[in-house]
Amino acid sequence: MQTVEEYRLLHSITHSIIESKDFNSALEISLQKICESTSWTYGEVWKPSEDKTYLEYSKVWYSNLKEMERFRIESEGFKFSHGVGLHGRVWSSKKPEWINNVSINGKFPRQQLAIDSGIKSAVGIPVISDSDVIVVMVFLTSEILEKDK
Repeated sequence: MQTVEEYRLLHSITHSIIESKDFNSALEISLQKICESTSWTYGEVWKPSEDKTYLEYSKVWYSNLKEMERFRIESEGFKFSHGVGLHGRVWSSKKPEWINNVSINGKFPRQQLAIDSGIKSAVGIPVISDSDVIVVMVFLTSEILEKDK
């Protein structure tokens, strides 16, 4: 059962998306609202490349932590193929995935960068339209969080 706070968040995001000028603006607003109303300090969006062979960095929102700025800058050059890393697995499976602690999970390609930035937990969520993943949203935090459906 969803809580009142979850309904408020969904309503707020929906309202903001409706008022957005385009899809990219809607993504930016969604990242910010989700991060600000939850314990996730960093949110990013990855889009499939034109030829659909890899995910490429698209949008980001993060709290004003110096460590997050370095993580953002170094993440821009990453690309994820189908099934590779959290991003690629979510893209392939079309299902959300949660990692409690990326510092001990060998399936996180940016593991050392995450450790250096103090990142612990991560969740990847596919955004699907007409059975295709149009983006993968990933949220990160410096806390170790247990899986929360």
